[in-house]
Amino acid sequence: SNKKYSLPSVFPRLLASTALLSTFLTSQAFGEAVDTEIVLLVDVSGSINESQLNVQKQAFAEAFRSSEVLNAIQRQCHTNKSIAATLVYWAASGQQYTAVEWMKIDSTTTANQFADAIEASPTTFSGGRTALGEAITHGTQLFGSETGNAGNGFESLYQVINLTANGVDNATPPRVRDRSVTVEAARDAALADGVEMINGIPIIVDSPNLDTYFEDHVIGGEVNGVTAQFDSAADFPDLAPAVKNQILHGISAADCPPDLVPEPSVSILFAAGAMSFLFRRKK
Repeated sequence: SNKKYSLPSVFPRLLASTALLSTFLTSQAFGEAVDTEIVLLVDVSGSINESQLNVQKQAFAEAFRSSEVLNAIQRQCHTNKSIAATLVYWAASGQQYTAVEWMKIDSTTTANQFADAIEASPTTFSGGRTALGEAITHGTQLFGSETGNAGNGFESLYQVINLTANGVDNATPPRVRDRSVTVEAARDAALADGVEMINGIPIIVDSPNLDTYFEDHVIGGEVNGVTAQFDSAADFPDLAPAVKNQILHGISAADCPPDLVPEPSVSILFAAGAMSFLFRRKK
């Protein structure tokens, strides 16, 4: 038949269908808005014993319980006054384990919950080599749509990696004489994929030149003109101030960002296209 649908009869059904599909697409494509997403990569390779791992856990837990970190998150100029964070243990190639899943932090309660989860987190492997470059690559994949990967439940303008290590890379593929090349490649690929900043904490007790190694091969990127940095810890007992400084650096880099015009969402584009259907005939 050549029946025409009038505008009054088709519009309510089309509008309802468009709204329903737009809501579905939005929920699938976009996560909860936060100011910054942070991946915390914690070294649990074979050169780190259980006591030293516990020191690392405590340092991160204390940082998130601190008033300085919470105040930085809730600064007036931050749009959402919240961050999302996850903590990953890493060692040799193929040994990365998400110890604390992505969590929104926007209050004393949620900050304490994240700290509690860090302290309670198990370590599923130990004794491995040090695949530092591969840890960066793994961390990049956790950000979700901002780095071209599956959604992680959050959306932000800024994606930051913080990494601790007490030695240089000796396990990231491919096997080459100077593995610093593979670390640089992982860093550069992460920045190209959308990570804004990679910060580092070299624990230099057994590696006197590790701070220089981090500066040359590990850290990179910037947020609003604030460049990546490393904070050295002479030994594990000195780790807490470095951890707090790193977290504050990543959060504070997003201070008072410039006004940005967001790209049109999938739902808006779909709705615009769907409205054109009103002027077409259905046969």
